[in-house]
Amino acid sequence: MAAPERAYPVLHTPDLAEAVATAHDLLALAGLAETTVRCAARVTDPDRWQRLLTALPGARTVRDPFATPVPHDGPWPGVPVEVFREEAPLGTVEDAFLAALDHTPGTLEWWPVRWPPVPRLRLPGYAGAHSSVELLANSGAPQGTSRSVGHTVLVHVRGSDLARAQWLAERVGRTVIGPAVVT
Repeated sequence: MAAPERAYPVLHTPDLAEAVATAHDLLALAGLAETTVRCAARVTDPDRWQRLLTALPGARTVRDPFATPVPHDGPWPGVPVEVFREEAPLGTVEDAFLAALDHTPGTLEWWPVRWPPVPRLRLPGYAGAHSSVELLANSGAPQGTSRSVGHTVLVHVRGSDLARAQWLAERVGRTVIGPAVVT
């Protein structure tokens, strides 16, 4: 059985620009040939819903608790709803999504990335399900599900790969700042 994916926090900051820069620095270490962007936000008001739909062409909206699809051309479906966009081309939605969020919790995930080999630590390179960078805007919880003051950057690696998470963090002037979250 494969080890579960773990997400290690490498930054929590009140400064969104710093969080975005750290995420970009981590991405610069990775192979991005197959990387796409996932965006998601839980929305509680119709104005924010419309702003996110405008920022994320091709986004989908679902209503809790059964992930019932919500048409975008109808009235506000009530609260809460989740707006998400998967497989957006790299660099096409990130800025507009973050601007539309304002203070709403949300997540950006660049997935999959190809983590480089680290010969000194005898770590091979890999890509796939256990390789991504995630930015939690206005949130400290994975998938941006809970409100927080500040923004968190996570490195996703294989379950047994704490050494890689630490190595990646060090390359961008950071360190792993908390326990892993199994995702």
